[in-house]
Amino acid sequence: MKRLLNIGIILVLLLACIGVTSANLVNNGGFEDPLASGTFTPNMASGVTGWTIESGNIDLIGTLWTSYEPDQSIDLSGCERATISQSIVTVPDEVYKLSFALAGNTYDAPNTKTVEVFWDGGSQGTFDFNTNGYTTANMGWKIIEIPNLKATSSSTEIKFMDVTPVGSYPSICIGVALDDIVVDTYTPPAIPEFPTLALPVALIVGLLGAVLFIQSTKKN
Repeated sequence: MKRLLNIGIILVLLLACIGVTSANLVNNGGFEDPLASGTFTPNMASGVTGWTIESGNIDLIGTLWTSYEPDQSIDLSGCERATISQSIVTVPDEVYKLSFALAGNTYDAPNTKTVEVFWDGGSQGTFDFNTNGYTTANMGWKIIEIPNLKATSSSTEIKFMDVTPVGSYPSICIGVALDDIVVDTYTPPAIPEFPTLALPVALIVGLLGAVLFIQSTKKN
């Protein structure tokens, strides 16, 4: 009986913690188009499908380092810190989640690379990645998630700005690594009120207990 009760509670909690997501709204969020020239295509100020390079330039990374998924990523600083943006189709008053894979160019200082993220013109904060201990074969990618982003119109701009301090390499050629940028609809996990949850759980467990009790009496 105790085992059945534990199973019932676990199942209910799992169902309550599931958020609702949908397809990625970002075009070329993994920077797979166009194909990089060999190890990487340096100092691109345009030409990355789906993205506007508002300032500076980027490196389109091919085999220079291991991307998060599947084949390519970018260094958000070619030889000048860049700002990239994209307008995505949204539904007014709908809530979204923005996520992306973050790492850093490991070739030179500074070790800490920093990106500032914007949603609909508003800064969502800065995010750091320390490259100490990582290599091109082991980039240490981490996923950053920014939930509960509300759309105010049918088009919303997402923007990424490299704000890494200038390093020792000429200009700022060693910057933030980005990959797998995703925006999808988001429903916060529901937290059921205790009385609402307790009644169906008690009913289910009670019925199961009654069935097992009847079966055990028949065997005796």
